[in-house]
Amino acid sequence: MNAHKFVAVHGIEKAKEVLEGAPPSATHFNQNSLGGHYAKEVLFKMDFRWAWYNKICQAWYYDFAEHNHFELSELKQVVESVEIVQRSGGFESVKAAITNYRASGDMVTFSSLEKRLADYEIVESYKENQHV
Repeated sequence: MNAHKFVAVHGIEKAKEVLEGAPPSATHFNQNSLGGHYAKEVLFKMDFRWAWYNKICQAWYYDFAEHNHFELSELKQVVESVEIVQRSGGFESVKAAITNYRASGDMVTFSSLEKRLADYEIVESYKENQHV
């Protein structure tokens, strides 16, 4: 699962809970059948391995199994993008704003909004594919 699909399946509030609950050194999250866990890469005997965070013990443990982790920074970006599009009046309003910024030559705002809109579209496409 990637960050966009996580937001589509679990919603913004759950994504915010994941971000707020992350230990300071966590870089990734893995949604699994047990509810998910935080992860990071660590150096182990001259090789990088994954470690997972045990919330009960508040400690990191080596994780030799391969998991489908996604970056917490990407999750944060997706949450921000969806919220910005929603606060700005939705997809059509942001699309119109992009057209206006492009026409005015404001490439910084145009580029930023375009990325936000792209994130929003990806989340929405995952939502649509769930119902198929």
